[in-house]
Amino acid sequence: MPAAPKRSRKLNKDRVHLRLSQESGNFLRKYAEKSGLTTSELAEMIINEYRATAENYFTKSAAYFGFVSCSLSLMIASKLFEPDRAPMADLGTIKDDITKEAARLFGEQPPSPFADYSCTGDERLWGLHEAFVAHWLRRQGHLPSIHDVK
Repeated sequence: MPAAPKRSRKLNKDRVHLRLSQESGNFLRKYAEKSGLTTSELAEMIINEYRATAENYFTKSAAYFGFVSCSLSLMIASKLFEPDRAPMADLGTIKDDITKEAARLFGEQPPSPFADYSCTGDERLWGLHEAFVAHWLRRQGHLPSIHDVK
């Protein structure tokens, strides 16, 4: 039975010996040098990214999309209750502004580390927004009501 890895007394870290192909070893060294990291730091960073859990991914996604959804809700409320203070830009520009701010606050929406999860770019949220806006426009008399159409 092999002995457990020795702990480094100076760094308080476990020592691990790896056998890599020459190509992989060269890549690791060059990438570490280019990144300004040691090979150990780079390997640790890769391991930390690789071991992303569903909880971590969905927690970050929830923060990102929670902000987007809250921003849309506030925009809809402002259009309903304070139309003079509501944004006048087109929906595409507003969507871009909201997602840029979400990315600034929470980082870019993380790519899914899970092979079985995929996002199809579902536009249902924007469809809901358009429905609310259409409802508000009807209430304001800018669009005919369903009941008015014969």
